[in-house]
Amino acid sequence: MQSWPIGLGFWAGWLWVTFLNGPFLYKLLLTTDSYQINIVMLLFLFLNAITYLVLANEDYLKKFNNNSIIFCGMILMVCSTLLIVGVAFSTVLSLYTLYLAAILGGIGSAIILIFYGDLYSQYSIKHAGLYYGICLAIATLVYLGISFIHLNLAILITSLLPLFATYYLIKGMSNTNINKIVDNEDYTKLGKISFIRLAIMFFLFYFVGGLMYNILSLLPNLPKQQLFWYSSIIYCVVIFIAVVSIFKDEFTYLRYSHNLALPLLGIGFLLVPFLSGGSILISFLFFQMGFAVFDFFVWMILCYIAKTTANKRQVFAFGFFIITLSMFGSSFFHQGITLYVTNVIQQINTLSILAAILMFVSAPLFTNLFSIVNTNQDSSDDIISLAESGATSDNIADPTNVFSEYGLTAREHEVLDLLLKGYNNPNICNSLNISNNTVKTHLRNIYRKVEVSNRQELINIYYSQKRI
Repeated sequence: MQSWPIGLGFWAGWLWVTFLNGPFLYKLLLTTDSYQINIVMLLFLFLNAITYLVLANEDYLKKFNNNSIIFCGMILMVCSTLLIVGVAFSTVLSLYTLYLAAILGGIGSAIILIFYGDLYSQYSIKHAGLYYGICLAIATLVYLGISFIHLNLAILITSLLPLFATYYLIKGMSNTNINKIVDNEDYTKLGKISFIRLAIMFFLFYFVGGLMYNILSLLPNLPKQQLFWYSSIIYCVVIFIAVVSIFKDEFTYLRYSHNLALPLLGIGFLLVPFLSGGSILISFLFFQMGFAVFDFFVWMILCYIAKTTANKRQVFAFGFFIITLSMFGSSFFHQGITLYVTNVIQQINTLSILAAILMFVSAPLFTNLFSIVNTNQDSSDDIISLAESGATSDNIADPTNVFSEYGLTAREHEVLDLLLKGYNNPNICNSLNISNNTVKTHLRNIYRKVEVSNRQELINIYYSQKRI
């Protein structure tokens, strides 16, 4: 196992203790109005979302050196942390400095996450799931530690977290021995994913779930100390179960795990009117289970999608743009509700029932995000798989060597290699990020140069070659 994946845990830990959950932020800014802190978090989420949208432009990113971009992200995160500290201890720095900290933190954290996404997509789904589970465990430990240690030590550790995250990221990017297990896993068997439905589900979950979680946190006499510990424990337990599940069968996990998330939130909302006092923790535990299941699913599904396209960073950029935008929307509406709606506490039971109905009604709409496709057939031509041809990995030669004498271009060799692995035209398009017409043109050129009339003849030539 490579050591670098733990860096994502330090990144997530920094995010959790500063702008998302804020124990570090609140520790330092006890005298600051909670309304102003909420504005800071809104500004962070807004800049975070905008940065993801900018980073989705692959052509723009290619103009700069990757390490330079990563170091810029690290510096922005460190500066953001130091500005928060400065506001807390200085009488000169104003609230606008805190706004600047949110801007720098939002931009810097987005940069680091996009490059981590690129690295994770190079691993098999199983290994990516294992590494991600480890990182979430590290982030939870950081979150718990910062909440209880001495303030000066909390400042030091929080300031160093971006450096740790960057160190392991650079180490991972420079590692030439990354264990890629792509060829041995037929990811095409999952079928074609519905990106629109996936985006809607992302938005619905984080918008409604985040909004209601914030509203329910306003409940009086909420046992926050117990909630803090129990929610952290249940989150880690669910993540551990998710890691075990994805190692058992990654395809089943990717196809069905998200079906648990919305109902878990729905159950949590539904129980609110029937619970009071300390028993309200039961609802929050269901929320935490739902968030753990969905957080893990989101990272895994983005890794899966990134495996089918050449623009891997773009997948994570668009994915987290949608997620961050929904979180911004939920925080914005929560801020508006608490400011302009009277008797919010009295309306919590009604809001909880409405949210539960929305979760249960929406869940069937996202039951199956994948459409079943036949990876052994294409609309214009048949694709013969390895098993159907009676060949094995022990008795076939490398495609490049077999067809080296036919004068194929580098791109034609790439198309040919995917074709011989059983990819159909749409899968080849996704893998190489080219249009279907371009794929057909390459195939015609390959047939012409090899002097065959269809894929079957091409595959027969390939599998007739034996290793010496």
